[in-house]
Amino acid sequence: MGRIHLFDPALWPNPVGRLRESLAFSTAYAGGAQVQSTGYGWEQPLYWLFGSVPWHPGVFVVLLDGVFSVIGLIALRRTWQRDRLLALWFGTMMLFLFVWPTKWPQYILTVTAPVALLAAGRIGDWGEQIWRWWRRRGRSRPAQIEVE
Repeated sequence: MGRIHLFDPALWPNPVGRLRESLAFSTAYAGGAQVQSTGYGWEQPLYWLFGSVPWHPGVFVVLLDGVFSVIGLIALRRTWQRDRLLALWFGTMMLFLFVWPTKWPQYILTVTAPVALLAAGRIGDWGEQIWRWWRRRGRSRPAQIEVE
């Protein structure tokens, strides 16, 4: 009921009505007892963003979710100057996650791609800076004079 597909024949006779039903269901669910009973606050998406899979402790040996999220946030200013659409994508999704009452962990997937792209851009910049430093370092060394 909550999913609508363009090729779903049940949608064809009344697309506006079905869309209205779907939105009404989602809104009612978000305000329902199950969602309210979790006690998650507006900031819960930050826990999901900077933490790792909470329902499988010990499964992943190396947990880098928080590291890449921090790098992604560090990259926001640079990204805003270079690729505003990516920064807006991330910001819009985070705003939605803060405002929408349902705070399930899987909702953080809406920002997984932008965070990965933000972090990748920043890591790439750091790699380029290290490479330039390394090349300059090699050129600035004085020539070794061999004494015989």
